[in-house]
Amino acid sequence: MGKDLYNHFAYSARPVFEEAEEVLGVGTKDLIFSGPFMELRKTEHAQPAILTCSIATLRALEHEFGFQVQKEASFVLGHSLGEYTALVASNAISFPSALRLVQARGKAMAKCMAELSTRECIMVAVVLHLQGEALEDELKRGELVKVRLAEIEASFQLVLSGTLKAVEHACEVLNQNDLAHRASDRLPVSAPFHTSLLSPAAAELGPLLKDTHFERPVVPFVSNVTAGRVDDATEIGPLLEQQVTKTVQWHRSVDWLRREGGVGRWLCFGPGRTLANLIRKEFGRDVVR
Repeated sequence: MGKDLYNHFAYSARPVFEEAEEVLGVGTKDLIFSGPFMELRKTEHAQPAILTCSIATLRALEHEFGFQVQKEASFVLGHSLGEYTALVASNAISFPSALRLVQARGKAMAKCMAELSTRECIMVAVVLHLQGEALEDELKRGELVKVRLAEIEASFQLVLSGTLKAVEHACEVLNQNDLAHRASDRLPVSAPFHTSLLSPAAAELGPLLKDTHFERPVVPFVSNVTAGRVDDATEIGPLLEQQVTKTVQWHRSVDWLRREGGVGRWLCFGPGRTLANLIRKEFGRDVVR
């Protein structure tokens, strides 16, 4: 993970990994580059690693290819953890400060999971027969209230999160009632992100966010929580705290950007191509890179 960036972009990406090593401690680079995988996928390690690789990619785009966020982007947004990348990209927070927050975020979530060790938790992708937002009413029914709508990814796809028993039951109900085309793709994550099960992690992260200085983004930032732009720097910390347990309003954010911001061109970078593919599938005429 990230080793090609480190090797091929010595003057742009490599300093990002060196800085991460200074902030997080000796061994960070080796873990990111070589694992072992089961250690790297633990959320306390995966989150700083993903942020580091994402910012390394951004620096390579800037220094090697002339990309300028302030000049070429009308808005920035990120998906869940990706919000920290968006905030670094928009100069609302420094990379070292973001790393420290993300490290604390990951550790707080891992602590929650240790306390929930007797209750296996999962996240499952659901491909729908109805609009994603419409399913919110279904999830308020008595038999499904223990399941959290963690992410609304597109009009046709969302993610459920919660305990194994509750999520599996919800998937059975959705399939039986012909509300979902498929409700069985278990995501390779180590925590039930964006649920009340992580409320202790949000509470632990809150004071750190309050003590962190955020600048006004040089490019408007769109929040996962509100699906709208955030111009006031004092709102960023509280929104990042809420984001730990709130639904990721990705589809609504993208829809708002297209309707209100006139966005039709997207630059997606980070691990995987899921978000880029979702935009391509839903908005086939948009330009996605």
